[in-house]
Amino acid sequence: MRTYEHALRRRWITQVAGWVGSRAPLDPDRLLGLARRAQGLEVLTHASVHTGLRELCDSLERDGDLTALGRFMAREYIVRLLGANLRCASEPEPTGSLGAPLVVVGLHRSGTTRLHHLLGLDPRARFLPAWRTMRAHPPATSPALIRQGKLDILSWRVLAPEADARHRHSAVDPEEEGVLLANTFHTAQLYETFPAPAYLRWAHTQPLTRSYAFLRERLLAFQEHLPGERWVLKYPGHLLSLDLLIETMPGAHIIHTHRDPMHAVCSYAGLIADTHAVMTDDPLRPELVESTVWRCEQSIIRSIEARRDHPALASVHDVSFEDLVQRPIEAVRTIYDRFGLEWDTEHEERMTKFLSRPHLRPARDDRPARYGLDAPTLRRRLAPYLDRYAPFLAGA
Repeated sequence: MRTYEHALRRRWITQVAGWVGSRAPLDPDRLLGLARRAQGLEVLTHASVHTGLRELCDSLERDGDLTALGRFMAREYIVRLLGANLRCASEPEPTGSLGAPLVVVGLHRSGTTRLHHLLGLDPRARFLPAWRTMRAHPPATSPALIRQGKLDILSWRVLAPEADARHRHSAVDPEEEGVLLANTFHTAQLYETFPAPAYLRWAHTQPLTRSYAFLRERLLAFQEHLPGERWVLKYPGHLLSLDLLIETMPGAHIIHTHRDPMHAVCSYAGLIADTHAVMTDDPLRPELVESTVWRCEQSIIRSIEARRDHPALASVHDVSFEDLVQRPIEAVRTIYDRFGLEWDTEHEERMTKFLSRPHLRPARDDRPARYGLDAPTLRRRLAPYLDRYAPFLAGA
C-alpha cells in the first residue's frame, strides 16, 4: 500500500479518536484511577510506578506533540499497563530459579531479532511469544489471551505499516522481554512507543533494580506455563544495565551482536520515527532524532564500561552481523560450543527450514542525512564502539 494511503487511513482513525474525547489531558492520577476502578484493586507493585507514570505523562504533554490518535492510544496503553501492574501486585511473589538462560543483547538493528528467532527454534527453548509480552498478567496461557495478542498485532499493522515492515511481528514468534519492563514505568523502553524525549532522559538517570526484579518475577510466573527447558531471551536495552542483568540472572549466557553502528543507529532512528508517526505528526523533528541517537550512544558507553569492569561479564560471547547473515547456523553452533550446550539435529533442521523462507524487507533510505544527521559527526560519537568492537565490524 502506498504511503499516502497509509496517511489517509491514519487521518481517518485520528478523526474517530478525536470524536471519542481523546483530547483530554493525560493526568496520571486520573489514569491510575481508571485502572484501579477497572481492576477493583488499589496497590501497585512499587511506589516508584507512580513517579514514572507522572514523568511519562508530563513529558508527553510537554514535548510529545501528540495527535488526537496519539493521545487516545497513550491513554489506552497506559491504563492497560497500570491494570496489569495492579494485578501483578495482587498475587504472591513467585519463587524459583531462571536457570541458565541464553540472553541476546546488542544495538538495536544489529541482528538481535534474527539470532533470537534462530535460538528459539531449539525444541528445548523457552521463549516469550509476542502475545505473552503484551499481557504481564495473568501468567497462565489461554486461547483468549492468544486471540487478543493476534488482534493487537493486527491493529498495529493497520496503524503502523511502515514500522511493521521494518520489524515484522507475529503473535507466536519470540519477542523481547523488555516489553514487560513497560509495566514498571521505569524503563527507557517506553520511548520506543511514546515520543517522550524528556521521559527518556529521566529514565536513564533512574536505578532499575526494581524494574529488573519485576522482570524476573514475571519470567518466573510464566515459565511453568510455557513449553521448553531453557529460557531464550533478548532485549537490546539490556546494554544499559549489563551489570544488573547478570545480577538478576546470575546463570545467564550473554550473546552480544555487532553491526557497523552507522547502519544500526540510522536504521533504529527510522524504526523509532515510523513508530512515533502513529502518535505525532512530526516524528523526525530534531529533538526526537537526537534522543534516539543519544540512547544508542548511552548503550555503547554503559555496555563498554560494564564489560570492562564486571568480572561476571568476561564470558560474554560476541557475534558479528555478517556471520548472522552469511553463516547463521555456524554462528549458532559456535554459541552452543562456547557455552557447552548440546547440539540438536532437529534444531538445525528447523533453522534450515526457517532460513529457506523469503525474509524480504523493503529497501530503506537510512542514510544519516535523512534524519538530519551529519555523518562525520555521528561517526565521531560512535567511535568508542568502532574502536572496541572493530574485529566484529566488517567494512565499518
